[in-house]
Amino acid sequence: MQTTVIRCALLSFALLCASCSKKINDAIVSRDAMLTVANTSDTLTIDFLGTTCFFLSWKNTAILTDPFISNPPLRKVIFGKVRPDSAIVFDFADTTALQKTQFVLIGHGHYDHLLDLPLLGKYLPNECKVVGSNTAHYLVAAAQLPQEKITANDFSTSVNTPGKWIYSSDRNMRVMPVVSNHPPHFFGITLYGGSYAQPIEEVPVKGRKWKMGEPFAYLVDLLNADGTIAYRLWMQSSGAEYPFGFFPDSLLREKKVDAGFFSVATDAKAEHYPDKIISFLQPKVIFMSHWENFWRNKYKRVKTVQKGNPEKLYSHLNEKFGNTARVILPHPGGRFKIN
Repeated sequence: MQTTVIRCALLSFALLCASCSKKINDAIVSRDAMLTVANTSDTLTIDFLGTTCFFLSWKNTAILTDPFISNPPLRKVIFGKVRPDSAIVFDFADTTALQKTQFVLIGHGHYDHLLDLPLLGKYLPNECKVVGSNTAHYLVAAAQLPQEKITANDFSTSVNTPGKWIYSSDRNMRVMPVVSNHPPHFFGITLYGGSYAQPIEEVPVKGRKWKMGEPFAYLVDLLNADGTIAYRLWMQSSGAEYPFGFFPDSLLREKKVDAGFFSVATDAKAEHYPDKIISFLQPKVIFMSHWENFWRNKYKRVKTVQKGNPEKLYSHLNEKFGNTARVILPHPGGRFKIN
């Protein structure tokens, strides 16, 4: 009985969401751009694969964030089974390029941030480090991927707590997890919350089994040969109000953020996000992510996420931060270069 009630509530929510999804003004969506922020000789290439999945390549190394490309339709998420769609995944992800990945960064355990890792993990090098909450690791434990699993909690920082850097095997980059949060989906409710206390026997095929766990954002440094910071990046795949997503400002005295990646799948009524975190980080480039309908077929014209208003937020961010930062609303499949 309880399951039926929950599914009916989800279906009602889904119908409401479907009615809210709308076309985006193509003029504000970018498919490519060359951006100058650090004046280094080594170019950072950013491929946006959709939702909050980015592939960042620099020198002979790379980072993959929130591995989700498949976009299963909503009917499967609620009533059916969700699995990686290899045809779609490999139409967007380059398996050769994946072989230089040093980090996979997982924001939280929901399927739209993690579903495709069991498939993509087969193409990642063994020295790659997968960073996320215990729940995120437990969700995909049955895939038996050979890469090292690092629990973000053991290294995380928060507004008053220093964290620890995790270095890549090649020492070309380092990451620090930051304790974050997740906004409610509707009526103050966050769907698929909770966590797992131990590895589960099978990778879930039901959307509701992909429990959120503890959310994290990430501070990322790309390092020169002498250990100095070439680029500093900020990866935030779910909106969070202060103090979540913040860290000791001593890190910013060392170096401010060159490019920030911010989930905008958030209620338009969010009180301070993302303005407060952007003001804190002062990035030179602002990438808006999680803005498109991730239940929609990847090959159809893109529409907006079911809540929030990316067009309105894009205009707002340009008005408030446009004098000091370039605001990018990336199209899935878009490629961007920074130097």
